[in-house]
Amino acid sequence: MSNEKKAAAYRFNVIDVILILLILAAGIWLWFILNPSGVPGSGTKTEKIELVFTQEALRSEFKGNVNIGDAFLLAGNGQKIGEVIGVSYGDSVYLGTDPESGEQVRSVLPGYIRMEVTVLADAEISGDGTRTVGTLPAAVGVTTDYRVPHLYGTATCTAVRSADEN
Repeated sequence: MSNEKKAAAYRFNVIDVILILLILAAGIWLWFILNPSGVPGSGTKTEKIELVFTQEALRSEFKGNVNIGDAFLLAGNGQKIGEVIGVSYGDSVYLGTDPESGEQVRSVLPGYIRMEVTVLADAEISGDGTRTVGTLPAAVGVTTDYRVPHLYGTATCTAVRSADEN
């Protein structure tokens, strides 16, 4: 009989669980109040920036498929990065090493072009100075799959500048 009384003394009921959950919720709420930098989205500023995306070795028949005013979207989730404000084309160049002489060689790839797309975007600047456009880091060297109404491709960010600098 004494064992049954000890077991009954340590049982949890619904009221105990609710009280524990309320205490935890109050602690989390208090932490967010006292530590606002931990709240997602707080302390960020926004800025208009221009991102230049470069696609090397684009087949030349796709020239003209990107137009000023097109929405520049991430291919994976369809998130809008910004609006195309400039497009330029050039020769697609292969850089390599001549195996016999060891010298660097530069050759134009026939049938391919190099395309640079300038995109105007709204970036969030965090407290440490990093910029992001939605989920995309706004930094030189970031490669992303993109899409516009008439083209899907992969490009690398080659320039990031404030839109106010122009």
